[in-house]
Amino acid sequence: LPQNQQLSQGRSLLKLSKKAILVSFSENDGKRLAQAGYTDPQIKYLKPGVPGKGLKHQGNIFSELAASEQKKSLKKFFSILSIVDLNNSASGIEQLFTAAQKVMTVFNNLQLVIVGEGPNRQKLKWLADKKGLGNIVWFVGEQEFLSKWFKAADIYLNCSPNSKFDDCWYCLRAGSAGLPLILPTQPQMEDLFNDRQALFFDQQDTESLAQAIIRLKQKQSLRLHLSKETKILVDKEYNLAKMLESFEQLL
Repeated sequence: LPQNQQLSQGRSLLKLSKKAILVSFSENDGKRLAQAGYTDPQIKYLKPGVPGKGLKHQGNIFSELAASEQKKSLKKFFSILSIVDLNNSASGIEQLFTAAQKVMTVFNNLQLVIVGEGPNRQKLKWLADKKGLGNIVWFVGEQEFLSKWFKAADIYLNCSPNSKFDDCWYCLRAGSAGLPLILPTQPQMEDLFNDRQALFFDQQDTESLAQAIIRLKQKQSLRLHLSKETKILVDKEYNLAKMLESFEQLL
């Protein structure tokens, strides 16, 4: 959603019809709409949905995640995936680079895979080289098919300083793929996940991000726990079929 001032200016749109309904994919955005003067009956919260295979038996989920984790443990690198809008100068990547420098003092097989394209890519690539991270940061551009990147990664990190719908959707996709999540402490993220399903970090404190990465690297049991809990949540509450069914009920 736009800033609160713009929300207030847009209220005249609802005068076109008393039956107008605003659909929000975030409880936090619904609250912002209410604060801007929209009435509660006009605001409907709809949980976003991602494509998936549906909810599986919990035992099967755990077995599959454990097998995947065992395969990844044989990899040379501990890989963190982040999908970022590089058109935005405030992408959060600079903070990730600073945290990565701290992490590299504890273990040196870190790998950062940045999916996304935009004019800030070259600037960030230069910054990675300047910070001595050029060999571990991969900028892979826009990717139409994300499944292979989710499958190859060990962790998914959302580093956006102001998460939008796309950021939330990518987190749900990563969770459905069984990736442990590291998320900024933001209302948008806390609408979707809690601390049983993800590790949260303070965006004003790079040390908290570094410690979250180190914890997940050092504790395989924690990675498995977060993977399992997040996958169960996303497959059950945020699947595409459920979202379409809820949307039809609003019509």
